Amino acid sequence: MTEILRTIVEYIAFFHRYISSFLLTHFGISDDKLMHLIVIGGLTFLLLFFLRPLISYLIRKHREMTLTFIYAFTIILVLSFSIEIGQKVTGTGRMEFVDIVYGIYGFFIAFAVYLILYKFFSLFKKKGE
Repeated sequence: MTEILRTIVEYIAFFHRYISSFLLTHFGISDDKLMHLIVIGGLTFLLLFFLRPLISYLIRKHREMTLTFIYAFTIILVLSFSIEIGQKVTGTGRMEFVDIVYGIYGFFIAFAVYLILYKFFSLFKKKGE
C-alpha cells in the first residue's frame, strides 16, 4: 500500500512541477496558491461540464439508483483511502491496500442487499396502491 501511495504522490509531484513550470513560462504565475486555485478551478469546471449532462440524462431515464450507487461508491472509496492513510500517519494500524479492496467488497455486498430489499419492498408498495 505504501508503494502504491508513493507512486501516486510521485505522479502528482511530477504534474505539479510541470504545471508550475508551464504557468510560470507562459503566464508568469509563480504563486503556488494561485496555481492551486487555477488547477482545482479548472478541474472542477471540467468535472461539472461532463457530469451535468450525465446526471441530467440519468435523471431523465429515471436512473436514481445509478446516481445513488455512483455517489455512495465515491464516498466509500475516499473514506477507505482516508482510513488507511490515517492509520499510516497516526500509527494506529497497518496501511494495506487489501483493506481497501475488502472495504470495496463490503460496499458491493451491502449495495446488492440494499437493492434486493429495495426491489422487494417496491413490489409490495405497488400492489398496495
